[in-house]
Amino acid sequence: MRNFFLVISGLLFFYTPCHVSLAKSETIEIVPVSELSDRPALAEDGKKRTLAVKHYVRGKDVLIECVVDRFSFVKGKKIKKDGEGHIDVYLNGQKVKEVSTAAFIVKGLPSGKHSIRLEFVHNDSSKYDLFHEFEVNIP
Repeated sequence: MRNFFLVISGLLFFYTPCHVSLAKSETIEIVPVSELSDRPALAEDGKKRTLAVKHYVRGKDVLIECVVDRFSFVKGKKIKKDGEGHIDVYLNGQKVKEVSTAAFIVKGLPSGKHSIRLEFVHNDSSKYDLFHEFEVNIP
């Protein structure tokens, strides 16, 4: 667990935070850096692609780590290529950010229950059949 915090601290040092405004009084922050779930999706070669997501609640922050086989994270809009893309992050049903890293932190969530959905999309923003949804309770 100590190593995990060291890795997260290092990632926070190297990545610039992204601010997302939810409402006039609420602001969350998603920083590049739960439970396990496997979601198969077919790759171009016909083999199943699997997704494992871990999330950890730390105060008002949620640390999220995604592991997906045969997938590369690419920033920006480009030509569709199987196995490349990014994650669309939804909070309580509203898209809040496109993330192009496997690990990131959703910071500053208000108290209460929140639904987080991660949808993997191609470079051209068309969707893979690959997603993970979970709920967190912020004290």
